[in-house]
Amino acid sequence: MKNVMKIAIGLMITATAVVSAQDQKEKYFKKDNSYKTTYVRFGSAAMPVGDSYVIAPGVAAGWQYRENKQGVDISVSGAKAKNESNVVQSFTLPKVQYLAFLQDNKPRNKHNAYLGLGGSLYGINVDQEKKNDKDETVIERTQEYAGLAANASIGYNYKLGKKLQSSIQLGANMPTPLAFNSKGAIYKPSFELSLGLGF
Repeated sequence: MKNVMKIAIGLMITATAVVSAQDQKEKYFKKDNSYKTTYVRFGSAAMPVGDSYVIAPGVAAGWQYRENKQGVDISVSGAKAKNESNVVQSFTLPKVQYLAFLQDNKPRNKHNAYLGLGGSLYGINVDQEKKNDKDETVIERTQEYAGLAANASIGYNYKLGKKLQSSIQLGANMPTPLAFNSKGAIYKPSFELSLGLGF
């Protein structure tokens, strides 16, 4: 009888230990399974003007959520350049992308690269100075687009702490025929390179 009691107690202790270990494992993975951050990035944008590109300072802000190796990114961005002969400005409002990460979201994985694909409401305007028939200088809008653009990006995040992380991203915006407004040679991609912090 004593042996039976010892065996029963041993089985109970073993079962309790297994359940406890399983609970701890579930809590660990549940805790580290997802990650979200709000970020601000600054950088440059290359915008098409005729047969060339204009480089302009740009800014982006957004929200990124990830779970394991998948995620979503929702952001807005804008850029503007002005020189003696033209003014160029572009925006995405908003941009929504699906993200595929190369590594799981675990505490030991401080480095993580990702690829993104999605779409956005995208706009670009190009205003140029020209001479009219009376030899007067006038501002003419030579390129204009407002509509749906396809977006692709490649990025890299580095965790600086529990919530703080740095990021760098290269993105491209390609206008589609689904436009509210279009004028000029607008079916060319624009590019964005930005660096920033998430918190």
